[in-house]
Amino acid sequence: MSMSFLDTPLPLLEFKAVTSGADEEKWGGMNHIVRDFYFHVGHLPAAGVERILVFDGPGKPREKGSAHPAALRPCAHATGERDVVGENERTEEDKKCERELSHIIPLCRTLLDCMGLPYRDAPAEAEAECAAMERLGIFDAVLTRDGDAFVFGSRRVLQKMTAEKKVARTAIQLSRHFHFGSKLKAVFARNDPAAVKEWKSRLVHTLRENPGAKLSHQFPSLATTIENNPNFPSRTIVNYYLNPKVSTDLNVPHIDWTRKLQIQDLRKFTRTFFNWRYQLFAGKFVRLLALPALSRALLLHGNERTDGSALIETITRSKEEDGVKQVRVAFIPANVVPFDIAGEPENSHFGGNVKNLFDSSLPVTEWVPSWLVEYGAPEAFHRWQEKEESKTKGTKRKTPPDDNAPRRGPGRPQKSETSPQKQSSASVTVEPAPKRPRGRPRKDNSLPQQKQNTFIAISSLWYILLGSEGWW
Repeated sequence: MSMSFLDTPLPLLEFKAVTSGADEEKWGGMNHIVRDFYFHVGHLPAAGVERILVFDGPGKPREKGSAHPAALRPCAHATGERDVVGENERTEEDKKCERELSHIIPLCRTLLDCMGLPYRDAPAEAEAECAAMERLGIFDAVLTRDGDAFVFGSRRVLQKMTAEKKVARTAIQLSRHFHFGSKLKAVFARNDPAAVKEWKSRLVHTLRENPGAKLSHQFPSLATTIENNPNFPSRTIVNYYLNPKVSTDLNVPHIDWTRKLQIQDLRKFTRTFFNWRYQLFAGKFVRLLALPALSRALLLHGNERTDGSALIETITRSKEEDGVKQVRVAFIPANVVPFDIAGEPENSHFGGNVKNLFDSSLPVTEWVPSWLVEYGAPEAFHRWQEKEESKTKGTKRKTPPDDNAPRRGPGRPQKSETSPQKQSSASVTVEPAPKRPRGRPRKDNSLPQQKQNTFIAISSLWYILLGSEGWW
């Protein structure tokens, strides 16, 4: 019933690149790359899908931009060797260390363990491992922004709606048009430089001219770059794509989908590494985790063939967005995230915000896919369906309009000319009212005689007091 996705931790590199050179005092915060990854991995569980994250391994070629660190070890302030109470006590060395993959990857794996999400280490490239497992039918799709997944043979790749989707779409069009694997492999197998040169010229022509409009648009700059590169195509790089290094035990993946959310461990993780301390951030922790936890619980109930209707308070309405039917579900966060917010210490520095703490015992409403509610809480879903059907049946149908009935015109009905009021009013002659002059009345500049005399008297008095020569 549910869909299973393979996900590559490409957001780690994206978050790291987009924040390079940023002012740590004004942007980001403590371990902001790992924190953004936390929001990323909580998105798909809220949609009701099972996922496994695949990390790049140490065998990823350096020619393809391998960023796998030689040693995985968190910073000193993240291992307990030096206690850091808050982000303000971090040193410049701590901030620099938080951007290193040797620090980020171990924290992300610990985060996944706390959330009960499985992950896997590929021997080389994560996209190649995902494509191999997806082709075997173990998973339904691959979630990545890297267009290499198409070249490795993925048949169903999901991406976010960003500008980078254009790149992946172009990659799959190029792969289909040139039959990348078979043709290029045959060219290099013959060891014929002329055939390689011909393949390259056809590629440049297609990118520059786009004959037959098989691509979304022309790529003249890319065509010029390929044309001026004497080392393209490289036999070594092509071999990385045609014969990628993947795991040998793909047919029997050992994945535990029943791992539960470790609330206390996850709360300790967010308190230590995100600086989410005190009651205010404890409420934020529960509020953000409520929807993913509910979706995860419904998914587990459906897989175990049990009814999780006790988690649902009410279902109010439904909608359809982007072809996905959703229902508005009210539930109590404390039932899916059992955590005592009041047990956290208070902080007087937050002032009035502490008075508005999040109460996890009160119901909240969220949009949840309708199939997930039907899958994990069938009784509550069918009860809501019956209620909606009864509303439809109880609605009275309007009687169809009679075509022979006289049609009413707009406005008030006109009075008949033969009415007594009309006749009596016709014998009375009413003169039209005089038109009111429009505009402002013309201003009279002439002063009254009394005001003129007063003005002359005052002027004479000033002349006598000041003298004819003036007061200066």
